[in-house]
Amino acid sequence: MLDNFEDLEDSSSFLDDLDDLDEEISAATSKRSSRKERKEQKKLEKQAKRQNKAVKPAKQKKSRGPFLGMTPVQRFIIAFLIFGVVCVMGFFLMLISGRMSL
Repeated sequence: MLDNFEDLEDSSSFLDDLDDLDEEISAATSKRSSRKERKEQKKLEKQAKRQNKAVKPAKQKKSRGPFLGMTPVQRFIIAFLIFGVVCVMGFFLMLISGRMSL
């Protein structure tokens, strides 16, 4: 797996490509732009934006909406009912197995 580890060190990463794009954009903006150059500059900027989006970590949205279409009170009642069912089943299983007697 790491046989070519030293070779990987010499290869350029995608971050180097971003630096190249930034240099191309700055070179394009330093000259007086004609229509073709402005179009090319816009293309380069769009490409740089797309690559910058790939570099940035994805933002996690905090959803405050209803979970499974229920309000918090409804979710509490469901959780409480499930807890009760588990307790009752555990009680009966302990009676059946003889671990507990009345």
